[in-house]
Amino acid sequence: MGKEIGGGEKWNTPGSVIPLDKIGRRIGQPLHVQVRQMLRDLIRSSFKDGDRFYSERELIERMGVSQPTVRRALLELASEGLLERGVGRGTFVRLAAEKRSVGVLVPDVDSPVVLSTVRSLAACSSERNYGFYLYYLRFDRSIEEACKALRHSPREERLFFFGTSIQDAWSLYENLDARGYRTIRLGGYIPGYPGSCVQEDVEAGVQMAVEHLTELGHERIVFLVNEPVALPTIGLRVEAIQRQIEARKLTRARIVYCDVHPWDNSYKAAYEKMSEVLSTGTDPTAICPVSGAGTWGALRYLTEHRIRVPAQISLFSFDDLPGSDRVYPTLTRLASHPDLINRAMDTLWDSNPQPRSIAVPLRLLVRESTGPAAK
Repeated sequence: MGKEIGGGEKWNTPGSVIPLDKIGRRIGQPLHVQVRQMLRDLIRSSFKDGDRFYSERELIERMGVSQPTVRRALLELASEGLLERGVGRGTFVRLAAEKRSVGVLVPDVDSPVVLSTVRSLAACSSERNYGFYLYYLRFDRSIEEACKALRHSPREERLFFFGTSIQDAWSLYENLDARGYRTIRLGGYIPGYPGSCVQEDVEAGVQMAVEHLTELGHERIVFLVNEPVALPTIGLRVEAIQRQIEARKLTRARIVYCDVHPWDNSYKAAYEKMSEVLSTGTDPTAICPVSGAGTWGALRYLTEHRIRVPAQISLFSFDDLPGSDRVYPTLTRLASHPDLINRAMDTLWDSNPQPRSIAVPLRLLVRESTGPAAK
């Protein structure tokens, strides 16, 4: 039932009391921030575009907080584009953006995977007539500074981010959520992560990779960790690889770490580690770097040293990098589901504000770089 207010307009609000006590008063978080977050959730879940919103007086009475606290929360919601305030007219909800824009926050690194994903997001945005903005995260600039560089209000712009460490992923979510932005993180599962995430099924992908190699007779497999394990997807891959080694009793398989740190060149790390991998006296029959950049680095080393792929060593790529089907030999690899980016974009702009985690299956593409284990 709508509640009658001044002028005979109906105000559709759930219940008679706003339960501020349900979210609690978090230590270290200003009260106006808690009020703003609670009102933002209420707007998105219970109001329609154009609905009249609570007045300052009613919020003060219902929530039991001071006028400065309520006024600051309302002003910040208005700056986000969720409320429109007019002198003598009241406050109204504004949910429909005139122009949709997609922002992408990524580390400023020379990563083929990052660049390929950015291109896919840009193409999908163009097809839907969305604006597209790219924001680089730099090691010499804080997450908070990067978030201040956003071009549009939360009503107009929604955001993807990926390629970051677990710590930076949390910091990005907290900063952007506090500013009212709706976000989706692309990448591996993070326990307890409160935001939306679209990720590839890493566990199933590793299982497909190991099954493919063992069916070809490979036991002496080197899994080359050429990326920081602090990256969620990489950490998950390494954990899944360890489980597969133990479950299949692959006692002659090895995980070799390149001791890579964030912002390091993962292609170079794999290339430079290859001499050590091949000089231990237990020659591998297959090499699987944990990222596509590492596969390219390993392929370069093998080619330079005239080690034939796959006749002497098979090579497997966990990433479907552009050009992997144009080199010789063409790379056997895992490929993303062709609809991953569209599903991510649909989730970013749908009407459901609740955080979700969506796992997308991978596909195995068998090419020329893997063959029967060399005797």
